[in-house]
Amino acid sequence: MKVRLMSIGTATPAGVLEAARALELALALKHPEASAALIRRLHAGSGVARRGVEIIGSDGGLQLFVPGERPNPTTAQRLALYSPSAGRLAVEASRRALAGAGLGAGKDGGAGLITHVVTASCTGGLAPGLDRRLIDELGLRADIRRTHVGFMGCHAAINALAVAAAFARADGGRVLVCCAEVCSVHMHRSARPDRLVANALFADGAAAAVLAVSDDVHGPSVEVAESVVLPQTQGLMAWEIGDHGFEMTLDAQVPRVLGTLVPGWLSGVLERQGLARADVAGWAIHPGGPRVVGEIAEGLGLSAGATGASLDVLREHGNMSSATVLFVLARLLGWDGDGGGGGAGVVGGPLVMAAFGPGLAGEVMVLRAG
Repeated sequence: MKVRLMSIGTATPAGVLEAARALELALALKHPEASAALIRRLHAGSGVARRGVEIIGSDGGLQLFVPGERPNPTTAQRLALYSPSAGRLAVEASRRALAGAGLGAGKDGGAGLITHVVTASCTGGLAPGLDRRLIDELGLRADIRRTHVGFMGCHAAINALAVAAAFARADGGRVLVCCAEVCSVHMHRSARPDRLVANALFADGAAAAVLAVSDDVHGPSVEVAESVVLPQTQGLMAWEIGDHGFEMTLDAQVPRVLGTLVPGWLSGVLERQGLARADVAGWAIHPGGPRVVGEIAEGLGLSAGATGASLDVLREHGNMSSATVLFVLARLLGWDGDGGGGGAGVVGGPLVMAAFGPGLAGEVMVLRAG
């Protein structure tokens, strides 16, 4: 029997930054040595029209950057906002995923049928973690098997899904996966171009999924998952914990390098499944930025519109780190992420999910719809 994806649930914050307001705040918080022209150019080219962020206060300002306080908040101040925000988003997305799988919250509602929970996050950490929040608020079993995929970056959703699929194959039952990220708490007042890029791209959100092995389960089947560490790229992207938040290193060459190295790797993955690029019915490429998507699409020789779902999610939600590629997959499938079906999507054929993160490392999962 196949491991199948039963549902995807998504959640974003109530606070929304429209592009014009995001630029306005970026200029107001500008480091004295930063270029206002560069900030404008980065925001204009970000591909992000709006994004949900937890750090927007009731007055429309940024909670962590209050006038009179130190320009860059401490890591402790940032994580004090991450913890409740990530938990709230995780519960909301997971509740929707359970509903989409025909399981309500609480043991009597069906949540008791969830046998494993796999969580992922790279923008904060706490213990007890997101798994305990989900157990308590959704009524999951006390003896549920818990696994956390921590600090892996934007590709962690695929790592989490691969772990969930392995559990489902080995133990049966139903597995809840939840990725929750609060990237906005790590905004930096900086003159470094890579930090300015991060400020323009990253956003907050959560995505959850339910996987199971069962004769009566419908949904895309998980065919294979593979990983790669790209050679001679270790210093191009990093995510490190500093005294004033988590700090990103992002070399300007990352899109070009991914566009050069990733297509050959993905082609090899497909060949091992007896597939060619032309056989793929849908591509869910993590939208690390418009250049990343564009370079990879060009390297793969994809037709115009093949990466439309990725660019749409980037435009409407920004880069939500690990949660993002599940938003893209939901859109490809025509699932609305709210526990319901949604519109038309890919109804048959192979689907490729691919995401990339610090290392540079890549993760891919091939699914089959229909």
